Amino acid sequence: MSKKILRPNFTKNIHQHYIKKGKSLNIFGARGVGKSRFIEDLELLVDRDTHFITLNMRELRTNYKRFVKRLKDKLGIEGDFDTIELVLVQFAKKEGNKVLVIDHFEYLFESNHDKAFNFDFFDQLNSFKNSENVSLVILSLHNYKHEHFYKDGELTTSPLDISVEEITPLL
Repeated sequence: MSKKILRPNFTKNIHQHYIKKGKSLNIFGARGVGKSRFIEDLELLVDRDTHFITLNMRELRTNYKRFVKRLKDKLGIEGDFDTIELVLVQFAKKEGNKVLVIDHFEYLFESNHDKAFNFDFFDQLNSFKNSENVSLVILSLHNYKHEHFYKDGELTTSPLDISVEEITPLL
């Protein structure tokens, strides 16, 4: 028996208008509304040729090298890579559609995150999401564009240029 999708209209809309078209987005909503469940449901809709990778920043925010290793391992990429940029280049070269989901993105803005998750990290994610057949899906409590970004000590806007969709509680 197949698993029932909790929010069929919302999930199918995101799949049709973003994932299938290689577009990226930030899905945000309050704690407990079902963002993590949404990702499980979204994965049910993608075809077998789609590389669907989910990473949890609540767990990985304090160790950039562990983040890179986890991504590399989930992708089955061989080699000794120490930056996300090199792993994402290899990921983008894979055949078919690519979906990278980063859950609990808001943890990157807490004081205990690894300093390697800096402006360059966001810039590398932006470069990756601009690759062909790639969707970057960021899940967070808030629209991440409301966060402050600093580059060389200057306050600036996020280098990530992605759409934003709010996920609301079920009635």
